[in-house]
Amino acid sequence: MIENQTNSWPVLSPAQVREHSQPDDLWMIVFGKVYDATNLLSIHPGGAEVLIDCAGVDATEAFVDVGHSQDALDMLIPYQVGVVGGYEELKHTPLESKPRVALPKKIPTPTKYSAKVKTKPSKTPECYKRKMFLSAIALFALVFILLLQRQQWVRITS
Repeated sequence: MIENQTNSWPVLSPAQVREHSQPDDLWMIVFGKVYDATNLLSIHPGGAEVLIDCAGVDATEAFVDVGHSQDALDMLIPYQVGVVGGYEELKHTPLESKPRVALPKKIPTPTKYSAKVKTKPSKTPECYKRKMFLSAIALFALVFILLLQRQQWVRITS
């Protein structure tokens, strides 16, 4: 281990961190800092398995993917045992402080494809008249079919 003059943490190589990849001796790298997470196994809200999967390796991507807050990162401070040499300094950006995507202020103009979008039928008087006309034709057809069936039934039984 080489002493780091700037912050007095031992500078560790990834190979040295990999040596600590067992549940009873579990180190991991998060944002270039090495943490001894052995005592976190019993208290980690996501369960011990998550930490064991990241044992001895750089867990920064997994840490960010879960959406940990700055508070979660601050909770690791007492468990720090060193830093990784040559690690590019990255800043943790919690989810709530990431910039949001701006929505367009102008509504897009219709295209030739937008005409294919189904819309609800309108409730105009013309539409109402059309529905009534079609309903009357359907009722007339039903009565006509029933009369034909009755006439045929009468012929069969007589």
